Amino acid sequence: VRESEMLAKRLASDALDHGLSVAHVDAASGRPSSEPGITDLAAGRVGFGDVVFKVQEGLAEIPWGHLEVLDHDSSRPVTLVEALAEVYEVVLVAAGAIGADNSLGLFADLDARLVLVGTASPARLEACRNEAARLGFRQVEVLAPPNWRAAVA
Repeated sequence: VRESEMLAKRLASDALDHGLSVAHVDAASGRPSSEPGITDLAAGRVGFGDVVFKVQEGLAEIPWGHLEVLDHDSSRPVTLVEALAEVYEVVLVAAGAIGADNSLGLFADLDARLVLVGTASPARLEACRNEAARLGFRQVEVLAPPNWRAAVA
């Protein structure tokens, strides 16, 4: 599991522990799921309600879906995130690495905070911040992941 996926799980867990409701959107993994997901929604194959799965009290997940790629020209993923923000107190969107083939640009116009997992050099992190600003993100934070392996029993 990538560090960004571990961070998303930890953020979701912390929010749930504080009594907040959470929706987690997989817009980056590229791993086909057995359920319809964001790729199917973007392609217009399913409706919004078909991709939101309540996995436990206060937690919903939106999987990648059946298709190999996410349609970056579709407005449906953004509409989904906006709707989720009306229902859930925390919406986490895993969008992929900056500079790679990712879905980050889809969500740049949302009033959102971008959290970068900072494992790169300071110069690379600054380049990522600049790219995020170029995309339109106004709030960008960098979190350095702790040594999570040490915390796993």
